[in-house]
Amino acid sequence: RVDYKKLRAFLRMSTSGTKEPKPLISVDLKTLYKIAGTIRDIQLFIPAFQTAFPDYFSDTPVYYSLLQRKLFIEKEDYINIYEKISFPSEEETWCNWLPDYLTNERIKKFVQENITAIRLLLIVPITDKNLHSIRKHLKDIIYNIHTCSSFWGIPFPVAAWKNEKSITDMALELGNYMDTCNKLLFFEPAYTTLLPLEERKILKSIQEDWMNEKDKQVILVSERINQLQLFQEVKKI
Repeated sequence: RVDYKKLRAFLRMSTSGTKEPKPLISVDLKTLYKIAGTIRDIQLFIPAFQTAFPDYFSDTPVYYSLLQRKLFIEKEDYINIYEKISFPSEEETWCNWLPDYLTNERIKKFVQENITAIRLLLIVPITDKNLHSIRKHLKDIIYNIHTCSSFWGIPFPVAAWKNEKSITDMALELGNYMDTCNKLLFFEPAYTTLLPLEERKILKSIQEDWMNEKDKQVILVSERINQLQLFQEVKKI
């Protein structure tokens, strides 16, 4: 999933500010990424549940079986789609549509678009959707900074922040918050409607505990994000 996000961020940056066709990631590859996300969420949720509420975990066997079944189905779907994808064909498509040169101006344009989007999101009410969007914009920048240093051994040519660590830390904190949001998805009716009444009562109690945790977490995240120092205009280094 991380490599997919790095690729997607690089393709976005490479075509920023142009009227060229955007490099398309195939539907199958996008679907594979989505399924991988679901698998990851379940794999994170089960041990988090077991660690936080060991007694309740043993009292919800039907729920646990449902999660395991869901995980098995998602893994099967992942394998089936993975086997259909031609990665050489995907790579050929990206290479054909990429520009011959990646200029500093294009990188600057890309970063400016993301910084402007973040600054706009900071002046509207905080919602989970907006926080997710802010994190996506930050990660698109961070992934490309890492691409420049790791693959090419060169510094990122522009900046819109006083401290690179501050945006990395903010993206990490937002990621932790989104993981909390994702945990709560497993208490929705799709997962609980057909469970025995006693298990539903237990899960309702756990859901309320984690909702309280989420409410406290969003206050801290909101305070931190409002302290994020971003330049209005991207500067060349």
